[in-house]
Amino acid sequence: ALEGLWYNATIVFSRKSCSSCSVQLEIDTRVSLAKVKELLSLKLQDQLSLSLAPESLCLFLPAGGELKDTTQTVTQLGVCTGESVTFENGVPLAPDEFSLRVLDLRMRDISVEEGGAAGVSVVVSVKDSVAALYDGVADKKGLARGAFRLRT
Repeated sequence: ALEGLWYNATIVFSRKSCSSCSVQLEIDTRVSLAKVKELLSLKLQDQLSLSLAPESLCLFLPAGGELKDTTQTVTQLGVCTGESVTFENGVPLAPDEFSLRVLDLRMRDISVEEGGAAGVSVVVSVKDSVAALYDGVADKKGLARGAFRLRT
């Protein structure tokens, strides 16, 4: 019985787009992220009448990083008791994918600088090349691949 208390964590899950949409879950930190998503889906349906499938839940740490690897446990992911995790409905990233927000595009042929809300979000995998990143931005912005440059 005491062992259960040792691994017990209380986590608050809040919807990014709705400040009043939050639920609290008490979970065993040894369960996988997949199980957390199942439990969260049931809790959201029960308390907030939100019908979100576990596989469509995107979970984010307070610093903004997405919890992606559904095979890892709560402990392995570094989620602690009392922590607040945000959620959204969507297509979660695979463990080897990252979402990049490109805020600054400098055009070579035109003296135009885009940034802020005019930026573009691109999902890339660690398996992708830099060329794939350029292709993704070019497709999203409708630009020729050589018409802009990306910098860190």
